[in-house]
Amino acid sequence: MKMDSPSLSAISHPHIVKIYNFVVHDGCGYIVMEYVGGISLKDVLGARRRANRGAPDPLPTAQAVAYLIEVLSALGHLHEQGMLYSDLKPDNVMHVGDGIKLIDLGGVRHLADLDSPIYGTVGYQAPEVSDVGPSVASDLWTVGRILLSLAADFRGNTTTYAASLPSPEDLTL
Repeated sequence: MKMDSPSLSAISHPHIVKIYNFVVHDGCGYIVMEYVGGISLKDVLGARRRANRGAPDPLPTAQAVAYLIEVLSALGHLHEQGMLYSDLKPDNVMHVGDGIKLIDLGGVRHLADLDSPIYGTVGYQAPEVSDVGPSVASDLWTVGRILLSLAADFRGNTTTYAASLPSPEDLTL
């Protein structure tokens, strides 16, 4: 079963966008949620690359880890509520003020849901998801992928290394 409005609107965590309501107007469904300003972690990396004249400029490891500690707090809250995020990637993590917020809850599902469509992103989704579905472990896989994407010049994450990791020699930190 897909997440229902009472379940998503009951999520309350400082690092997760707040859903206020679900509205249907003229046959189209809309989510009314908190406005989240800031910049996605994908765009943080893009800005660093542009400032470095097009050359990769990964985040310092300590900064990348600090972001992901907050991501883990948000994921832990979802997991405690019996939910999986399922589509974590740098695009869905916003740097806001001194912290982060997870956005795009469209892929969130109940742990026991075996029927709903599975949402994920090549290069971040754990390789077993297509066979066995999302899990707490697959949510954690995405955290590792994001850490590598933030702290190293991780090329080929959606192609050559979509389900594996490059050797340390092939990474630029």
